Amino acid sequence: MKQHPIESIVHPTDFSEASEAAFAHALRIAVAARADLYMAHVDESEPFAHVDSFPRVRQTLARWGMIPTDAPESAIADIGLRVKKESLRRVDPLRGLTHFIDYHACDLMVLASHERVGLRRVVEHSVGEDVARATGVASLFIRENQRGFVDIDTGACSLRTILLPVDGAVPCVPAWRQVIALARLFEPMARVHVLHVGATAPVIQDEEGRALDIPVETRRGLVVETILSVAEEISADLIAMPTEGRHGAMDVLLGSTTERVLREAPCPLLAAPVS
Repeated sequence: MKQHPIESIVHPTDFSEASEAAFAHALRIAVAARADLYMAHVDESEPFAHVDSFPRVRQTLARWGMIPTDAPESAIADIGLRVKKESLRRVDPLRGLTHFIDYHACDLMVLASHERVGLRRVVEHSVGEDVARATGVASLFIRENQRGFVDIDTGACSLRTILLPVDGAVPCVPAWRQVIALARLFEPMARVHVLHVGATAPVIQDEEGRALDIPVETRRGLVVETILSVAEEISADLIAMPTEGRHGAMDVLLGSTTERVLREAPCPLLAAPVS
């Protein structure tokens, strides 16, 4: 049995500036959870990335004051962190990364979500989003130029308020538990704000069908716009979306609710699979 819901984290990187914030979040969570951290290079143009191209773990931990500046490589293991850097062979990124995550039994993927506007949202595909759907792994997306909950320079973490939108059609308790486990790594008193967009809040039930005493706020309005508005209103540090995959031809064109929220969210988004 797992000691913690997060024991293995994967951070896909293309070495871009947008990936720097995602790396900081992946590393900070890995340190807090004492988890394995895999960094995978997924750029098709370079079949093998030199180890020096990967983000610098020791230098980052030293900058955060977690290890001495002149600490040896063994200092990483001394704080309960295990790091492995791998360059995927020249294969289809979706297939390669999906196999990597399955092989290493990763619990969480942390990656950058690049800005896409206009028609690019339709004609360009996000490998990260495709991998999240294919593997069913919990996925933390840090959009480029977005405020995160981990300070890149200091490693300080601010994860005090989390917005969890719920819909009666998608079970939310697994996502709620994932969010609680993640938040308690940093802030035992973190607040999970549960929101339902609609007239009547659904009854929150556990896997055995027992009703849980979880307060749910209801709001009327358009789903995506209301989620984004409430996130701004409560100064959410994270939006956690229970996910069940895409459904129907219209979603292929417009994207799922989770994907649409991801495009405009004021904070990182956790796609939390319900199974």
